[in-house]
Amino acid sequence: MRSTVVQELIGGILCRGLRFRECYKTRRMIELRAWLLRIQGILITLRKRSYFTKEMVGAFIEPLEQIFESQAWETEVFSIVEREFDSIKSFISSPMDFSTTLVQEHAVRNSMVQIDEATRKELMQSWNKPRIEKAQNRLREVTGAIGTFVGVGNEGVSCVNDEFLYKVFDKDVSGLSAVALEALGASLVKYDILRRPFYTGELYRGGSGQAMLNMLRDMRAKNLYHSNISPDNLLLTKVASTDVTYSCQQGKDYTDKKHSILMIIDMGRDLHFERNQSVYDSHFEAMCKRAYLTFRYGIYASNAHTLGKLKAVLRTPTAQQLLGFDKFMELIIHGSQTEERLLEKISTLNSVCCGIVADSICPHLPFKTIITENEDDQLISEILGAVESEMIKCKSRPIALVIQDPFSNSISSIRRPIWFYKRHLCRFQVAYSVKEENISATSQDDFGEYTKYHLFTLIPRNGCYLLIKSCPMEHKVIVSNVRRMVHSLEQAMSFKKIFLLADISKTDNFIRQYEPSNVEAYQTALHKIEQERLVDRVLVFDGKDTAVVEDLNHQWFGHKSFETHSSSGQQYASTFWSFKFIKDFHDYSSNDLLLQIDSDILTRCDNRLNGFAECANEFYREPELVTFAFPILSEKLSRPVRQYTGQDGLPPRMEIRCSFIHIDRLFKLLPLTVSPDECSFDEGNFCLRRGWWHALDDNIISRGKKSCRGSLANNTWFFIHPQNDMKQLSSVQELHLTSDVITSNLYSLSDLKRKVSWKLQLGKVDLQSSGDWLPQRPEPIVVAFHLQNTSEKHAQTEKFNEWSVVVLDNGSSNHEDVMKKWCVQCNSVNKVLLPELVVERTCVAISSANLYKLKDANFTHTSLPIDVPAYNGNPGWTQEMTLYATEIISEGDQNIELAVLVKGNDSIGGVENVCLRCDCGQQKLKFMHMMKNEEHSVLLYIKGHEGRGAGLFNKIKSYRLLDSDNSKSHIDTLHEIGCESDVREYNVAFDFLKHKLCIQSVNLFSNNPHKIKAAQDTFGFSNVKIIPMPAVALGTHNEKYLEEKAKLCGHVGLLAENGHN
Repeated sequence: MRSTVVQELIGGILCRGLRFRECYKTRRMIELRAWLLRIQGILITLRKRSYFTKEMVGAFIEPLEQIFESQAWETEVFSIVEREFDSIKSFISSPMDFSTTLVQEHAVRNSMVQIDEATRKELMQSWNKPRIEKAQNRLREVTGAIGTFVGVGNEGVSCVNDEFLYKVFDKDVSGLSAVALEALGASLVKYDILRRPFYTGELYRGGSGQAMLNMLRDMRAKNLYHSNISPDNLLLTKVASTDVTYSCQQGKDYTDKKHSILMIIDMGRDLHFERNQSVYDSHFEAMCKRAYLTFRYGIYASNAHTLGKLKAVLRTPTAQQLLGFDKFMELIIHGSQTEERLLEKISTLNSVCCGIVADSICPHLPFKTIITENEDDQLISEILGAVESEMIKCKSRPIALVIQDPFSNSISSIRRPIWFYKRHLCRFQVAYSVKEENISATSQDDFGEYTKYHLFTLIPRNGCYLLIKSCPMEHKVIVSNVRRMVHSLEQAMSFKKIFLLADISKTDNFIRQYEPSNVEAYQTALHKIEQERLVDRVLVFDGKDTAVVEDLNHQWFGHKSFETHSSSGQQYASTFWSFKFIKDFHDYSSNDLLLQIDSDILTRCDNRLNGFAECANEFYREPELVTFAFPILSEKLSRPVRQYTGQDGLPPRMEIRCSFIHIDRLFKLLPLTVSPDECSFDEGNFCLRRGWWHALDDNIISRGKKSCRGSLANNTWFFIHPQNDMKQLSSVQELHLTSDVITSNLYSLSDLKRKVSWKLQLGKVDLQSSGDWLPQRPEPIVVAFHLQNTSEKHAQTEKFNEWSVVVLDNGSSNHEDVMKKWCVQCNSVNKVLLPELVVERTCVAISSANLYKLKDANFTHTSLPIDVPAYNGNPGWTQEMTLYATEIISEGDQNIELAVLVKGNDSIGGVENVCLRCDCGQQKLKFMHMMKNEEHSVLLYIKGHEGRGAGLFNKIKSYRLLDSDNSKSHIDTLHEIGCESDVREYNVAFDFLKHKLCIQSVNLFSNNPHKIKAAQDTFGFSNVKIIPMPAVALGTHNEKYLEEKAKLCGHVGLLAENGHN
């Protein structure tokens, strides 16, 4: 350090004019002394701090005190500068003839041509002629060898003689690590001369990832590190022999299939050996960062113009430049581990693998190999034979099939699309559900991620029965309750049979009774349920057959009893009877599950996620699991939670209102042992004190079994128990409407989670605020009427805060009278009058119900004629295009759908009207007209991003606030209604373009900085060109909005100049 300071000082003096040199020297010496005193003062103060410890002395205080010791600086810095100043204060450099080399260097610098090695060597030799001659003389003096110049660096000159390379250092380097040099085949001939074998090859210019990995693994195995990895310090050489194998510290071997080796050729002060592993690890990581940057940007070293960029990257890399470094380090230390992750996944699913479909034998995987080179018929025959063989051997276990390199572009490999395999595996769907998953790997050539294996898993299907429990107290609402429940549950899962248990063994004095019983009306309602075929069978239990009741009590409790209810009023005999009926049913299987549920329960089951499959898989993986409680609305909204009760200290509790039960496992627990506290004997007649499930909980603990409470389908499956006041006939309509909001899959969770009612309901079983759900619907209620001879007297409405009416009028009605009455009765009505023909065309254009799947496509599409309106003087145009659409995708807290229009292979999202209060409509119409003249263009519409992710309803709500107070910004009004200013993400959309439509680079028409960054992250900075989309301010309509968007949201290029677009 002190030597470097001296060089810096003397160099600075020589760079000054003659008359300024003494002044510069004096000023710099004063600054240095003050700096030295300041550091010494800090070290003294540090010893007096309260947090000072003795360990700090040896760790860094004493080493720093030695570095900044005053006497050493006086002797080695200040005295030397004062002594040498007399000889340099009047020094004037002699002119030299640089004409040839300067012309060559100038030509290279000002043109982007590559520097060939001959030119490079000539430049170096011309600039360093005296230094090279001195080194060659020194080499001849010590070794007698005549060295041919090879290269020159900061530390010395390299020359070659015969098969050895000699590096003549400018200074004494006897302190170099002998261990490090020996490990790389080098040694010190003299204190200033190093000898190593001479390697031939090319200076490294990026790429060759496998060779880079092998070099770093070899360095790690030997505990070596180099602090100055750069392209000019590495040599890439090819070997014509067989594979070269390297070993690493973990004992694994890595073979370089491309016969290339990367070697460090700069062996000097930057090469180190470190025994302390923790110290070494930090140095090794720093070396690997430089190596990774050298791999990515090594080509910069080939050009003098970009060499400065490379040095800047190596000095201070950005997070973007180090993107992928974690994967790089994982490859170095642990290798790919793709096979290990595949085996772990198969093991986790407790599945047996029937084989791997590959183009060659896979000895590293313990599976039967099915060769892809076979003809289609033979290949499918082998796959199906292997699957069926495993089905016979391993009943009730999942079966895995692995496709190796499913998306490889190798010419030597025969690749079938994934659907080719899936369509044949789907023939097993009666008994198995087919799941798919990609196992990704990191390429050892370019460190990019790709799909190495595609895993098909055939999971045995568990059948499920639905048992709805009811009593005569529900005679007024049982029909509507069953309709609602069956509709809600069957949207998300299918049942082998649906049974309705009607318990009429008790007709009065119910626990929490809210309505008098009426058995006759109840039986009439049951008959109507049977007529509507809402259930497969109604099971009526009257408890009058004492022999049946006695047998049930003896089977379940081992005691004689004629009771059907506990002493506190809970029924149990009817439940046991229905369980036995289902178990004895002709199509019952030993692995079938039962969902038992009270008839008044509200359930939400997101039909996009298979919560039942999760539950069934849980029963499969846990052979001791007896019950799985249907979850309530949880605060843990992002990950599955499993709490197994009975073996881990948690109190067991079966959810009697709504839960899955493994019937076979439950019956194996019988008879249940009932503790004396839970029962009584009246004249020898056994009677439970409380509900029967408390006895079941006790037996689960004592028998080593499990019950489970947890989330299902990322917390999109849950139940809510309505309060008694909502179960009465007067409130049943409100209950149905509330249920529609909570349970309908039309409303996304992201919409519901914004509501106060949702937050109040979190973690609660009972419905907390039924009245708040209706006005807080995520969008206005839309009521559709087909008017045919309709008059004012037929106009009846419900009381909602905001709702809309769509009138389909064939001309036979006076809709004005009807609409007038609706407007009087309601706070706000948005009238939409659509002739039937227009409605039909609209439905065809935008309804997802009209999309269909083609056999040769891997996502949904259909052909449509698209009408583009006239815009800004350009005439409208029509073209037949193809509409591509995705299923609903989870993106952050939102659920979105994509629709894409591609010119040439065309597609587009739904057509909307142009709103003058924002710039969306202008930009869309302008771009669609631009598409007409472009050969390749894409318009991507993201359903769910309306109103910056807040939704159209909230967007209209914020407009209303702006109308009442124009001093606020549109962002302020969004915050006032409880929405974020922008919750949108764009990674899913750009991934769709890149991976589904195979687009590699884009000209992005956008002003949104977040959208621009997402595009650059996906395609790479150099593959994205940004083209602003200016909007025209339309006076009071949107001028303020556009200014706020540019100023507050950073949308560059949004405002069009002079009103021209």
